Amino acid sequence: MIFLQAAGSRCLTSLRLATLLASGLLAACMTTPIPLSEQGLNEQAFVTLVSGRIDAAVSSAGFSGVVLIAQGQRTVLARATGLADRSTSRPNSLQTPFQLGPLTKLFTAVAVMQLVEQDRLSLSDTVGQYLSDYPNTRVRGTVTVRQLLSHRSGIRDYLTTPQYLAAKDFITDQQGFLDSIIEHGFYYPPNQRYRYTNSGAVVLARIVEEITGLGFEDYVARNVFAVANMVDSGFFSQQESSSGKAIGYGDSGLDNSSALGNIGSAGWGAYASASDLLGFTLALDGGRLLNAAAGRQLLEPILPLQSGCDYAFYFVRCRANGLDYYGEHQPERPASGAGWSANYFWLPSREMLVVVLSNGGSRVAPSLAESILQWAAYSAI
Repeated sequence: MIFLQAAGSRCLTSLRLATLLASGLLAACMTTPIPLSEQGLNEQAFVTLVSGRIDAAVSSAGFSGVVLIAQGQRTVLARATGLADRSTSRPNSLQTPFQLGPLTKLFTAVAVMQLVEQDRLSLSDTVGQYLSDYPNTRVRGTVTVRQLLSHRSGIRDYLTTPQYLAAKDFITDQQGFLDSIIEHGFYYPPNQRYRYTNSGAVVLARIVEEITGLGFEDYVARNVFAVANMVDSGFFSQQESSSGKAIGYGDSGLDNSSALGNIGSAGWGAYASASDLLGFTLALDGGRLLNAAAGRQLLEPILPLQSGCDYAFYFVRCRANGLDYYGEHQPERPASGAGWSANYFWLPSREMLVVVLSNGGSRVAPSLAESILQWAAYSAI
């Protein structure tokens, strides 16, 4: 591992009760671990337990998707179930691109930190230094790159604006997403507090475009996907079919394409396969996407969350069995919806990755992923 150092459990420090209560860490420290019978599993027992849980998810909820567990470059378990396209009976596979939803922001964070590493961008720079015609003067003059990366900009989420809902089927670039938030101001003043929003990533995407002269999707394809050998990933439109992407199906059996909009933004909506997410993790951990200093800065905790996790730059750091793991969301806020679920957990100290992606029966995917994460953290692998 190039730039990560394993951190010990914060539950083992001698913090006073008042401090624990104030920081939200008491609940994390008092969390009941998984049953003793499921701890310390060797690889064979671990794989057997996970396989049984996948079978149960398929039989009880119609789980359709992929599960990938890797340790370094070695695959511990790889399983694909269900169909990527029910109309053609095309099966899911480890190379099938799945809707990532908010997991997209991890690529955006890397893209921004690449420009920081190259001294083409500073975390303290304001939006107006690059988007001089941004109509909202407060955004232009006071919101910084750091605030955008840490959900402290206060900018309202574009996904809930009437403008986006009316235009989503016709948006073709990142400016289209930006246009849907300009009139809607703030949840609260910039840098006042944390408030999750997908809009910050859209503003960052436009900054990346202004600095590099490339469309955001093109920049990510060249500097993130290509470097990490992510051959099945992209910002695919709903009409596009050559990628072999998975079509999402809700519990009713209807596909979810009408809910997704034409293309994905820098904050929500890229596609990637499970194999590509492994490639992304290996490239990030191996220093191919960012150098050591930029990589540490990307993952450095900057904001404690009530769940006992910490927020970094679009990554969330939590703990299981005293081990740090990284993902995009907090455990109590699963990344899942009708016809899609994207779960990514990376345990650097174990060099382990857990990926659970789904395009059907998706409501069980987050709990399946969380169970696998816990078993991995408590395993003897």
